[in-house]
Amino acid sequence: MGDKGRCKMDIVKVFKENDTVFTTNGDYIISCHKALVHDELNGDFYLELEVSNENVRYLPQRSIVSVYYNGSWQGFRISYSETMENYTYFKAWHVFYDSNDFLIKDLIIDNETFSDAIVNITNGTTETCQFSISSSCTDNVNIEIHYNTLFEVINALITSHNLYLTRDNYSVSLSSTVGEKSQRTVEYGKNLSLMNEYCSIDNLVTKLYPTAIFNDTEYCIDSEYLEDNTLYGKIYTKHVEFDLENIEYYQLLLDEYNSLLKEIDDTENDNAKSINNIGNYQQELAEKIDEYNALISEVEYIKEKYRQMLTESYATRQEIYNMCIDALNKGISYNNKKLSSLNKKKTTYETKISYLESSIETNQDLYKTYITKKYKEKAKALKKTIDEQKKDLKSYKTKLSEVKKKITTYTTKKTKLQEQKTDDFASIDDITKYDITELFSLLKEYGLKISNNLIIDYCNADDTIDDKESMIDEINDKYEDIYEIEEEIYELNSKISIEQENSANYESKISTLTTDSQTVKNTLDEAIKEELEVLAQKHLDKYKYPMVSYEIDSIIQGVSVGDEIIVKNAKLGVDLDTKLNLIEYDCISERIVLLNFGNIGYSLQDLQVKADMEIADKIEKNRTLLESAYSNMMSKVGDIEGFVTGMLSEEVIDGVLTECMTQISLAKGRIEMKVSEDSVDKKISAQVTILSNQIESKVTQDQLTEAKQSVITQLSNEISSRVTYDDLNTTKESILTQTSDSISTKVDKDGVNSLIQQWYNAITITAEKINLNGYVNVNNGLIVNSDGTCKIGGWETDATRIYSSKTMGDGKVGYVLLNNDFYTAANGNPYNPVFGIMYDNDWKAYFRSNGQLYSKDAVITGSVTATSFTSQTDSYKIDMYEGFTITELTEYESTSYSIKGPNGCVSLLPSELAFYEGTNFNGTSGYITFIADIGFEISRPIYGTDGRFNRILSTSDADAKTIGLASNRWNYGYFNTVYNSSGVITTSDRNVKNSFTAFDDRYYNLASMIDLQLFKYNDGTSDRFHSGAVAQEVVEAMAECEISLDEYGLVCIDTWQDDNGNNYEMYNLRYDELNVLMNWYNRKKNDELQTKINNMQDQINQLKEVIESWQK
Repeated sequence: MGDKGRCKMDIVKVFKENDTVFTTNGDYIISCHKALVHDELNGDFYLELEVSNENVRYLPQRSIVSVYYNGSWQGFRISYSETMENYTYFKAWHVFYDSNDFLIKDLIIDNETFSDAIVNITNGTTETCQFSISSSCTDNVNIEIHYNTLFEVINALITSHNLYLTRDNYSVSLSSTVGEKSQRTVEYGKNLSLMNEYCSIDNLVTKLYPTAIFNDTEYCIDSEYLEDNTLYGKIYTKHVEFDLENIEYYQLLLDEYNSLLKEIDDTENDNAKSINNIGNYQQELAEKIDEYNALISEVEYIKEKYRQMLTESYATRQEIYNMCIDALNKGISYNNKKLSSLNKKKTTYETKISYLESSIETNQDLYKTYITKKYKEKAKALKKTIDEQKKDLKSYKTKLSEVKKKITTYTTKKTKLQEQKTDDFASIDDITKYDITELFSLLKEYGLKISNNLIIDYCNADDTIDDKESMIDEINDKYEDIYEIEEEIYELNSKISIEQENSANYESKISTLTTDSQTVKNTLDEAIKEELEVLAQKHLDKYKYPMVSYEIDSIIQGVSVGDEIIVKNAKLGVDLDTKLNLIEYDCISERIVLLNFGNIGYSLQDLQVKADMEIADKIEKNRTLLESAYSNMMSKVGDIEGFVTGMLSEEVIDGVLTECMTQISLAKGRIEMKVSEDSVDKKISAQVTILSNQIESKVTQDQLTEAKQSVITQLSNEISSRVTYDDLNTTKESILTQTSDSISTKVDKDGVNSLIQQWYNAITITAEKINLNGYVNVNNGLIVNSDGTCKIGGWETDATRIYSSKTMGDGKVGYVLLNNDFYTAANGNPYNPVFGIMYDNDWKAYFRSNGQLYSKDAVITGSVTATSFTSQTDSYKIDMYEGFTITELTEYESTSYSIKGPNGCVSLLPSELAFYEGTNFNGTSGYITFIADIGFEISRPIYGTDGRFNRILSTSDADAKTIGLASNRWNYGYFNTVYNSSGVITTSDRNVKNSFTAFDDRYYNLASMIDLQLFKYNDGTSDRFHSGAVAQEVVEAMAECEISLDEYGLVCIDTWQDDNGNNYEMYNLRYDELNVLMNWYNRKKNDELQTKINNMQDQINQLKEVIESWQK
């Protein structure tokens, strides 16, 4: 139907709940008494319907109704209904609210354009999104979404970017402007006479001092205040303390700032310790240097006297001198190698430190970016990475410091050797025994020795050797003290150097941290001030005008929500730009019946103002209603027909504003009394209606998520009561109906019900489950006692048994039992019978719970066929498998049993099972005897018809058997050595193999590395050598050749158990695999040798030709 073809009675079209196009006629077209669209700017958008009760069946919950509004057919989904006396009220929300059904689990929009962000948002819903969203906004979007609905995300974008929402079925538009720049002007006395006006200057401000509190610190903007004094002759000054919105972002910055301050404090403490240590070490060093200089002077004096006494042959000294120089050169070379290795480490550590410092700096800049953009999750993850990098940086700096210390140590040692080479050993004439002794001590640590005999030989030429030795001993004693002091001086210098380096690093770190902390603090302060100034400017722009809201009847038509209307307010002397916030449109008359416009707005932030206005309006209307009712009552007190009286008040109950009403109405043949409480989240009422032929009482409680009701109806011939409960998931109901000849009860839950119907001569019970408690007697044929025992005919039951007993003709009692008590011993039996027959207190036959069948004096005719047969007495039993023939079963002594067959017999003793040849038992000639705790014993040879133990056969190739276990090898007893008449045959058919591959160079290298050697076994008894390889060494060789245990089945590693039950690993070799590998290796090696031999033979032949040529 086209738009022009619409008629007022056909304005409501009904569609299925999953329809999305509403331009057709839908499933039904119905008439209604009321169809009112409520459209708020960035607010509620719903439809109210009043439909005659006969049409209610066409409007199920969740179905969609469509009305013509604002130039197109708009869909509204039914969500609430309430049945009145003559009609049913429906409330249907615009299909835009279906966006609540689309969930977005995890999505981060990182500085994307608005159009790209919308695409990613609609593509990110868990279900295919049927909404089309457009926007003219040019902002970039930064938002983190975690389990939010599409509705929530749209509202978040509206709030964060100051947008307006336009809804057209499943098309949504978000824009920074809305409506038309209307030239419509409203002015009292000119084109407007009746108007409800709300006007307040309580919050009027033209000079604003804004502040905000964060972390107990008060912030204000740099200019201290904002002002706009162009509107009035008076300045309106106010101070407003604002609630900051980006608290989480500011807290991240504050946490970072506090972390940096703590790190500065810790570093300053460390620096103070280093500075204190430097002072202590320097004082101790000065004392040691004085002591050192005094000893040096004493030694030089003694050495000079020694030189004057020293005489020796030149040749001896030359030899010693040469050896000393050689030793010094080796010592210097040793230190050079150490220094080269340490300098490489130093370079490596410095490179890693440089990389980490650069990476930390980059990541810290990125962290600040994340903080600025409020990427909380990314910021936390990056902060963790930075902390780990700082930890690594500290570790490498420590390692670098240790390497530098070692470099200093080896450099000092090298320098000392070089100085000794150039000073004490500059020439042969300068050296003394002391010099050689000192050199000998110095070179010990490098593994370079000078024989003590050389020192003795050096002094043998001197006649005054005793005096020399005395001097040397004195010099050596002095030098022991000098060496000790030198070591202490070296250690002190090293400590001072390390502490000085640490202190310099600490001071540099403090400077960097101070700069970083101030940067973070400035960022925090500027961010707070920036937000505060934005909030303050918005507040000033909003409240520099009076807060006005106007509500008028349908004087203006052809407008839409968001259109601008200019209001000339003569009382205030200002022209106010207002926006159309609310339209109520009557679809039947096709007219706007209510407009609300103003500068308060119906945004999400201002809904409370709207609610306050509505409450005040409702109070005023109710007051008028009460006054009218009172006047009507007083004027018609003599005429009871149509008398209505009531009391209405508003109270705060449990913190909620609640409308309380008590009402009594009287009419011909009808009295109605009603008491109710009505609030935003709950409606409670109690109502009694009295008619000439009926009394009905009803108590109802409706809440947002559930509804409860109880109704009692009394007629002259019937009384009925009904209690119902309904929530979003469950519907429950109980009904009791009583007449003069029957009583009926019914309980129902979501269509599952039980029913009891009672007449004077019958009772019918219908239910999925019926429980009867107490004594029950059914015509004496079925009796159930209160303890649960039963009697059915001649059978009785208790908790575990069904049984029957009867006295026979001979006066003895027969007893039949069916039992489920499997484990209680009875009558000397290990298990109660599951089913049994007893006569004269003696079991004649029974089945036991372990599967045994017992029959005493049983006579079985015919044949019995079974795959196995068991005879059991106490703990001894014998199983006969299919194919055995039993010729005799006899008791053999009091504690053993035997079975005799045609060709052999079996003896069973308490701890022994023996097999014999023939049919006689002689006690010692068993072929195979199984003995408890020992195993089995073979008393006579086992061989085939040709004198050999031929074969052990398995039932099929797939049923291969293993002899021995990895942790229980064939080793002891008779199986220590296995003698074969021929070799072991191993299946090698092509049909049982796959993945044929040639050995590669890795296997060649592996074979060359396997060390074959002789060894003895720890548990061997012959003390002879055996040959083979060590499995662990083979594993190491495989790893070196990059061959894994999963690739090549040469080694098996099994788990064994020691005598204490502890698990350990045992390595095993497959020697057949090893033999193949070694044979291949030897063959390849032989081929290589043969090739070399052939080449050499060719060379020999060539040489022969040359020689023969020369000879000719």
